[in-house]
Amino acid sequence: MSPPKDRPLIIFLGAGKPPIGSWHQRIKMLHKGFSDAQYRFIHLVPYFAPTYASLKISPPYIHYCLKPVKKRKRNIFTLLKSIWGTVKAAVYIYKAKNVAFIIIPGLNFLQGFAGLMAAKLKNVRVYAEIADEYAFLNTEQKRSAIDRLAKYNQLAYEKFILKKVSKIFVFTSYIENKYKKMFPHKNNIIRTTPSLIDLKTYDALINENIKDIAQPNISLLDSDKLKFVYAGACNRTNGLFFFLDAAAKAKHQHGHDFLIFFFMAYGNVDKVVRYCETKKLTENVFFFEPVPFRFIPAIYSKADILVLPEHGNIIANAGFPGKTSELLASGKAILATNFSDLKYYLKNTDNAMIAEVGDSETYLKNLLKLLTDDSLRKQIGIKGRQTALQYFNCADGIKNYL
Repeated sequence: MSPPKDRPLIIFLGAGKPPIGSWHQRIKMLHKGFSDAQYRFIHLVPYFAPTYASLKISPPYIHYCLKPVKKRKRNIFTLLKSIWGTVKAAVYIYKAKNVAFIIIPGLNFLQGFAGLMAAKLKNVRVYAEIADEYAFLNTEQKRSAIDRLAKYNQLAYEKFILKKVSKIFVFTSYIENKYKKMFPHKNNIIRTTPSLIDLKTYDALINENIKDIAQPNISLLDSDKLKFVYAGACNRTNGLFFFLDAAAKAKHQHGHDFLIFFFMAYGNVDKVVRYCETKKLTENVFFFEPVPFRFIPAIYSKADILVLPEHGNIIANAGFPGKTSELLASGKAILATNFSDLKYYLKNTDNAMIAEVGDSETYLKNLLKLLTDDSLRKQIGIKGRQTALQYFNCADGIKNYL
């Protein structure tokens, strides 16, 4: 049942992806937290729904301003569509009743300007939420016209929008320090919980029957062999390759036998399949199509080790991995590399096995320890669960906003 219409409304204005993956999970948790706190919540997407299928399965609190487009291409019409969608979003905000405040995630100048103007007309507050920055902002590498536009879009947002918002919520110490230097006289820059979870709901989903996934080899999750699991995007294959390099050495040089399960939401899966072939891991690795989130806790409960792949130096100091809360809540051992602010939450041999970015030797040692030490895996899982409760509980994560 949706909250009564007389409750204050919180509008989250930002682009959206299909209702899968860690980004949608964050939106879902914001909706849960604000609803429990007696607010209404709308994720207002000033763009088109990715597909008609995703539109049908999107929850009612997601509102797309434009209809899906078949065979989308990234060109000048993409920009024009974005402008039109943003105009429609601004009109939606202006017409909305009893708005408490607006949250604008990301670094999109057009969305920020539209949100500010609509909020000014309604006399409501606007908060910015910054997860990371444009990846190529400080590089000299040649980029397309769209990439250059994205770069200057961020610069314009930082120069003209951020100084006008009521509060700036940031995910990491890197972004926090950057904006404190940029706005030395402002005291409205606040670290917020980057990854949220409702532990009660998560625990209930552990009992989902994985046989309902109805994909080949799913029953192997009940195997007695040690099992690695990764569920998420496949858009940065370098991190998965880094893991597979270590797994191949564990098998061919150290004689370990194990199974690896990849539940890929989207990305270049074929590239990872071919890499497994080159590493002679075909018999060990199993790939699955995207599954609804309700199955993820049950899948994690079958694993012995959960993989949080390396993302490399490009975002090592910026974006925070959204799946961290789910991995910790699972009570399973986590194999990770340090990027963003992971070490603020993950402590090596305590609640995770975490190596520095690119340190393949330490990463392999950590992998081997998890394969051979059952008590270490259990200890890490117990401490990980405690960390999820301490830092990532959804009810606590929304308090800064309220």
